[in-house]
Amino acid sequence: MKNWKKMLAASLAATALVGFAPQADAAYSLNPEVKDATPALLEASQIGVLKHETPELQNLANKDAIVVMSFGTTFKDTREKTIDATVAEIQAAHPDVKVVTAFTSHIIIDRIAAKEGIKYPTPEEALEQLKAEGYSRIALATLDVIPGMEYAYDKGV
Repeated sequence: MKNWKKMLAASLAATALVGFAPQADAAYSLNPEVKDATPALLEASQIGVLKHETPELQNLANKDAIVVMSFGTTFKDTREKTIDATVAEIQAAHPDVKVVTAFTSHIIIDRIAAKEGIKYPTPEEALEQLKAEGYSRIALATLDVIPGMEYAYDKGV
């Protein structure tokens, strides 16, 4: 599990420096010896850093933030041991950067708000708030690692 955390921290550090754009800068490349790559292998080789540059933010001073996206959980003890612990490690690795937790599940967000009085933002809400606060470089990191609807949602954000 420690390698996972180091890999996530390194990935966040790299993405925080680059930003995000519609194009993907592939982090992987196929070995030149691969002659007949399947469509799945070609798609997998395009996994990388998505980057979006907003022209109106280009001349602003760099003000960095990280949004950590997760499906979320209504189990408070599980959330503390998993999501909150991971976010705390990310914050510790980037002490001068604002780190925000955002949940992709609107149902989870509503249930936590009703049960615990805590309002987690969606990734879109987190981005809007950070922009309003003057953040000009925001790294998005997802804790969703299995491709599916939530992962596709994260990629869409």
